[in-house]
Amino acid sequence: MTGLAAARKTSVIPQNSSVDNYLVIYQTMAPESQCAEFVQAIERMAGALEAWHKIVYLNNDDMLYLQELAAREGWAAACGSLAAKIGVDRIDELYLSKSRMLGNQLLLQTYRAARKICYGDGIGLNFSRRYFGGGSAELPVKESFSKEELLQLAVSMRQVRPEMGGDCFDQYCLLLPNLFDETMSTAVLQPDKAVFRELFAQLAPATGDASIARVLSRLETAESMVFILTCNFSEFGKMSLVDEVAAYREFVAMKCAPGSTLVIKPHPRDSYQKLSALTDELLKDGWEVLLLGAQDSLYLPFEAIISRCLEFQQWLSKIKILTFSTSCLSLEAIFGMPCTRGFGADIVQQRFFSASVESRLRHERDLSEAVARIAKNLET
Repeated sequence: MTGLAAARKTSVIPQNSSVDNYLVIYQTMAPESQCAEFVQAIERMAGALEAWHKIVYLNNDDMLYLQELAAREGWAAACGSLAAKIGVDRIDELYLSKSRMLGNQLLLQTYRAARKICYGDGIGLNFSRRYFGGGSAELPVKESFSKEELLQLAVSMRQVRPEMGGDCFDQYCLLLPNLFDETMSTAVLQPDKAVFRELFAQLAPATGDASIARVLSRLETAESMVFILTCNFSEFGKMSLVDEVAAYREFVAMKCAPGSTLVIKPHPRDSYQKLSALTDELLKDGWEVLLLGAQDSLYLPFEAIISRCLEFQQWLSKIKILTFSTSCLSLEAIFGMPCTRGFGADIVQQRFFSASVESRLRHERDLSEAVARIAKNLET
């Protein structure tokens, strides 16, 4: 939500308070049993950041219906059905995170006349479709897929995707462009970091006050506090749940001083099953553990929590942050908070599925290089 809100605040076209804003939520990629509460959290955060005329949620069944309709009757039929679900035939501006997902392709086709703005992944990053292996981010979400289902779904999506032709966006609004394997040919508008700091500060009281108060209360008395920002590796088929839990345990044992308080800040697409298993195992290892697993904190961006911690400068030396994804980039770029990045080669080679090892090792190298570039830019 913050990437979208920052893009709207940064747009070269002034925002008109008299227009009707529609928010369309789809392909959340959360575990199936958690989709409803994830959507509710998105709606709460959206309401904290901006006023909406209407919020529309397209669930997995809706997306599969539109995919099948496109394959059976053509793309125009699917676009007509989508416009009817949203309740509007024409729009002035269309803000999307990227173009490769099925839902985004549908919206691009449905509202061709709109000015199209891409706000990227996360806080404003761009990758090529191939970077994380391609295809998997476009699949409708279930608890798990067989290899046969994955193949069939990927093939069917390739068959129904339209030919957009070239760059389909009129404007890119990215905080951290071109850090990975893709260089944008279109000029990029960069939001001010202060815009993101303001947005994260807005989210904290709206969605996570109780959890943040709990963290701050323990931070005041703790010897040290280590935030573990988990990622949805097992949920996304990169490693088994058992190996993911073991990987975090091994990494914590290497990086955390005895007596530290561990705070698990889940990825919003983490499963409750994994979070419960990880908490139990860390407790067995003798650590004090706080799990931010309630609905008001599981889906809250970690940046909203750290923005409150930064109000207490006297405690900041106690904080250590372990990251395993691009979350490290926003913390470094927006807040100047150093992070530990990735598991390292030994754990990756031992714990990730063999098919994912090479891409994971490359991603961890890329994250380190990206942080170095961010640090260099901050110096200048």
